[in-house]
Amino acid sequence: MANAPATFRDRLYLALHVIPGGSLLFALIPLVVFGYLGWYHYAAEKIDRTFYSLQMDKIQISTQPDWIQSNVLEDVYKNNRLDRINLLDPSANPDIASAFETHSSWVKAATSVRKYSDTVFVDLIYRQPIALIWVPYQDKENRWVKGVYALDADGVVLPVAEDFAQRHSDFLIIDIQNIGTQVAGSAYADSRVHQALKLVTYLQSSNQKELGLQWIYVDRDNDVSSGRPWQLFLGTTDDRKIVWGHTPGEENGGEESADRKLHRLAVWLKSEREKGTKGGLLDLSSGRATTGQTIATQ
Repeated sequence: MANAPATFRDRLYLALHVIPGGSLLFALIPLVVFGYLGWYHYAAEKIDRTFYSLQMDKIQISTQPDWIQSNVLEDVYKNNRLDRINLLDPSANPDIASAFETHSSWVKAATSVRKYSDTVFVDLIYRQPIALIWVPYQDKENRWVKGVYALDADGVVLPVAEDFAQRHSDFLIIDIQNIGTQVAGSAYADSRVHQALKLVTYLQSSNQKELGLQWIYVDRDNDVSSGRPWQLFLGTTDDRKIVWGHTPGEENGGEESADRKLHRLAVWLKSEREKGTKGGLLDLSSGRATTGQTIATQ
């Protein structure tokens, strides 16, 4: 009787010769293993992308306001490669929201992402222009000129169309000496800008177009006892000047409230225009009203 194979290797060699097609089966084992791994890592992923990847035509966002000229959805989808998001991934919703919030030029916040069937709904809060700001820049001939930018309430520069100022002539224009430039989507850190925007926000509750308000100037408050570094001035379309004083809600002791100032301003403008006077100055910071004067704000 022949000796039985002594080692596993010998037994495997014997089985491959005894079992019909044993050698072929042995050769197919690694092919099956590697084939499965390939399917798991590549083919399955491809199927997931085909059936569960986020497609642009399956995304619906909040209706864009008419002041936004660009396609926010298309910008976000392409720049953030949203096609790589798998809708089955638990992190898909926050990833989609974060992607839209990178569009800082126009998106203030993505408040919710909802999935129904194969459609994704994204609720957005868009940035809204509330004022314009004159900013110096060098033209092609290296001359310093002033261009107009749009700002939202946070001081973020918005990339509006070139004719925006003409189409929205009722927007107040902020004019500040030595103000720097900012790229679209970034916010001004200059405190003077934010002082002016606080007054703009307050005046939005009034009919500033009917009052004929056009400009906001910000200049240093020379009264060191006030404890406020900046003072606000207003200008009208008919060249009347108003010393407003300090930002609404930050008045000095004895300084009138913003509501009282606005009432006095409306009464004064109506009276002066009915009289047919030219120019004139109203000092709301101290209660003095005079005519035929100008204010040096720069």
